[in-house]
Amino acid sequence: MFVKENSLIAVGAVGDRPDYDYARQVTIKAYALQENRETSTVVYEARSISGDLCGADPRTELVCGAEPDAVCRIEPVIETAVRMRRAKDSVQIWVDADKPCRIVLVNERAREVTGAVWEQQGADCVMMCPGSMEVTVTLSCRFATAP
Repeated sequence: MFVKENSLIAVGAVGDRPDYDYARQVTIKAYALQENRETSTVVYEARSISGDLCGADPRTELVCGAEPDAVCRIEPVIETAVRMRRAKDSVQIWVDADKPCRIVLVNERAREVTGAVWEQQGADCVMMCPGSMEVTVTLSCRFATAP
């Protein structure tokens, strides 16, 4: 798979169906973060709509027109939001989430991580985030990437 530099890709935990809790055990993979550039991604709440829209979850915002026969639609609800910014030898990560998630800095070796439990898995720095938090990763070296 080819991934554009400075990309964050959310990878779900379920691979056999499209209707599942997307934010549950989601993995956010960061690829080739560029220095002094911020990047972000969000994971929306999965909703299956059935029956009367007025009985929808109160966390979901219904948007309706003023006319009596106007069509209502459900506005998406963000469950997980992740932002990252790379400095010369560090990455700052902001996670806004109610559910645990995993953050993977692909092809990055960490010397130190503050704010999260982490481990180095081969060439990747992997962090477990139990919810909303701020994480600082001090990098030890950067692997060469293909042109």
